[in-house]
Amino acid sequence: EWADVEIFLRGWTPDPFIAVVKPIQSAGSDDVFKCTSVEEVRTAFDKINGAINGLGLVNEGVLVQEFLDGTEYVIDSVSRDGVHKVTAIWEYDKRSVNDANFVYFGMTLKAAGGELEQQLIAYSDAVLDALGVVNGPGHMEVKMCADGPCLVEVGSRCHGGEGTWNRIADECV
Repeated sequence: EWADVEIFLRGWTPDPFIAVVKPIQSAGSDDVFKCTSVEEVRTAFDKINGAINGLGLVNEGVLVQEFLDGTEYVIDSVSRDGVHKVTAIWEYDKRSVNDANFVYFGMTLKAAGGELEQQLIAYSDAVLDALGVVNGPGHMEVKMCADGPCLVEVGSRCHGGEGTWNRIADECV
């Protein structure tokens, strides 16, 4: 409910004020807004709550979260008996264009040998352990911020997007 969001916003004082407002369950950048005022948060909330999202589901709530400044990575993994193996690390190229804040310009499959990638893998493993993921797939979005990696969201699922990543992966591997 909007009243819950208002209570949250009253106790949250980022400087500058930048919030991400999005459906609780959706995919890609479907109805994801970058808001710089409470009024913009309210407008985004009203557009999202109760609407049909890109997955064909009714949005039964709205998530308001801090905006993380940094490069976004996706870490795909599989776990068996509590042992996690990263299957892919993707670097997203998202930009603001045509009044939309999170437009995909591309994604790059990263080799796992560098220091950054090893830091992302260690972080991913720690998140999966903290959530108690023992068996199954993992799809995690992480922003590399100035003070290190920060979780955006994680799901015990395979990478989505109707296989949009397949052609890139085929070319890379």
